[in-house]
Amino acid sequence: YRNELLSHLLIALVYAMVAQLELMAKQNFNDTTSRKEYITLTFLQLAFSHFLEEKELAFYADKLHVSIKYLSICVKDTTGHPPTYFLTEFLLDYARNMLANQANSIYDVADNLGFADQYSFSKFFKNKTNVSPSRFRKQIFTTHTI
Repeated sequence: YRNELLSHLLIALVYAMVAQLELMAKQNFNDTTSRKEYITLTFLQLAFSHFLEEKELAFYADKLHVSIKYLSICVKDTTGHPPTYFLTEFLLDYARNMLANQANSIYDVADNLGFADQYSFSKFFKNKTNVSPSRFRKQIFTTHTI
């Protein structure tokens, strides 16, 4: 449950950050700061809604009417992380939740997340979590509770 708890804490952190950015946007900051915060907030909302279908920053930059470079600058300056970090974390959280359901095969998870094949998904998942999807699944179902 450790990984699941961490992923949910990360999502809670993102929600808290979005709420904080909304609050800060309502306060009187200079135009540059509030514009960057607005772009970051809107990006996070768009990313959360579209991360399964759209994995390219060009989509989000186009929706926000900014360049990819400016989007990256805004998100990095506001959150300390590049926009790709959030797209990856949303994907990983969704993948973990799908893997936690034994009814979903790893192939189904890969297909649902938009990966070309199971190998690509497994490589991505292992690269980001240091554990393969099948090992992750085994860890979840072999965890003993008191």
